[in-house]
Amino acid sequence: MNEFFTPEISASDIVLSKEEILSAMGFRGNAPAPIVSTLESILPEALSLLAPKAGCRIVPAETGEGTVTVGGLVFETRKIISSALKGSDRVAVFAATIGPALEARAAAWSEEGQTLRMYIGDVIASEAVEKTIGFMQAKLAESLSAEGLSITNRYSPGYCGWDVSSQNALFSLLPDSFSGVTVTASSMMRPVKSVSGFIGIGAGVALRPYGCALCDKADCIRRS
Repeated sequence: MNEFFTPEISASDIVLSKEEILSAMGFRGNAPAPIVSTLESILPEALSLLAPKAGCRIVPAETGEGTVTVGGLVFETRKIISSALKGSDRVAVFAATIGPALEARAAAWSEEGQTLRMYIGDVIASEAVEKTIGFMQAKLAESLSAEGLSITNRYSPGYCGWDVSSQNALFSLLPDSFSGVTVTASSMMRPVKSVSGFIGIGAGVALRPYGCALCDKADCIRRS
């Protein structure tokens, strides 16, 4: 595989149902009618504003006890992530975004006092960026399988004890504005609805269920 993997992604590849959004909002059964009607009214517009981009750079890696060394840089990921990436001899350093348009629309709703629309728009955006990196991850797995290689789950700074301040070091491994994403000195990504992190690659690694029982991040989107 080439050093960079940047599959084409279009807005039509990001499929989000009303039920998925309601689930992300915490509704497992019937949701209140005002929430459902508002979601139904803004979902088509929200999806039309998506400009998904995602890619990764494949870099040699080595795991230690609570650390992952990628491209000569040592990342203090803590043990949950270093253990999950164990067996990876390379790491896909990724960045993905849905662009700034939906973020701007949600901000406009907020300024107009339409708090519910703003909140639902923000949830849609969060789910959409996860779908975007999920799309890239699936394409990466498909490409690597031809070489007899597998991938791990994806892990991002801010999760499982990995300090978000690692964002700047992570982005130093990527070209400027890779996938349309930049990072500030305070480790904030721009556009805000972006995601970055590591995916392990190796002959003996595999995708596994996320170990929520081992992680203390209560607001993780993958927590069941």
